[in-house]
Amino acid sequence: MSADVTPKKPSAWHPETLAVHAAVAPSQYGENSEALYLTSGYEQPSAEIAAARFAGEEAGYTYARLGNPTVTSFEQRLAAMEGAEASIATSSGMSAILLLCMSLLRSGDHVICSHSMFGSTIKLIGSEFAKFGVNIRDRVVVKLRPVMPQNFLIDPVATSVEDALGVA
Repeated sequence: MSADVTPKKPSAWHPETLAVHAAVAPSQYGENSEALYLTSGYEQPSAEIAAARFAGEEAGYTYARLGNPTVTSFEQRLAAMEGAEASIATSSGMSAILLLCMSLLRSGDHVICSHSMFGSTIKLIGSEFAKFGVNIRDRVVVKLRPVMPQNFLIDPVATSVEDALGVA
């Protein structure tokens, strides 16, 4: 869980300015840009607060793999530049795809893939998510409409490409 930080995000700033200045506030040292936090653990003010933070009941850093000020800064800058409320950083593209799939897919869902989807993604959905009842139709040649430039489509009720794209 990230520490309670308030990003600087004046609405009049341009994306280039947000890329440099939107993020965590400077430390007690007053630096112009954040330091890289290379620690793996963080001191806790008390055992009670540590227990609450590790349980996710209180904001604060506990262990670097769960969050750290460097990643928080990146997430806040990305969200500010995109005009989003928040963002989530992952360590790789496959972890981002896994996070997407885990948050959207449920047993009985159908995933329709274009023939150009990354092979590891097809394996992830077709093998690993199949264990949980997610069906995949891969190697389908799909030309997606310009309003949908992604090369894969997740639709929880579609059973065909035509159904997913709303084509009769």
